Amino acid sequence: IRNLATLSDLAGGHFEYQPNGVLDITHVRFFTRSSLRDLFEQTGFIVQRLDPLTQPAIVDQVIVNRRPGRVETRTLSIEYKSFEDLEDLYALQYVVDARSRGVGATAQI
Repeated sequence: IRNLATLSDLAGGHFEYQPNGVLDITHVRFFTRSSLRDLFEQTGFIVQRLDPLTQPAIVDQVIVNRRPGRVETRTLSIEYKSFEDLEDLYALQYVVDARSRGVGATAQI
């Protein structure tokens, strides 16, 4: 879990499931971009694309201060080093396009 709004809630002692978003009640496993890529690669897939689905309006609500390389909420301050890091802080879900290393089958989750 690396979404900034969710991290801010966690840092404030709240872990409550929601009807949608990162803590959607149907989600049973949580990933970062890196751990999601690892999951596919370790199970025989080659990741072609891995795109975050972001909703800035949700994350922007919790930001109290923003400056280059850092965002702050009321409960935490996070440094980011790249646009990809910042994108991860805004991600609610990821879309993965992966190909089987085997026969050429395609899996999209």
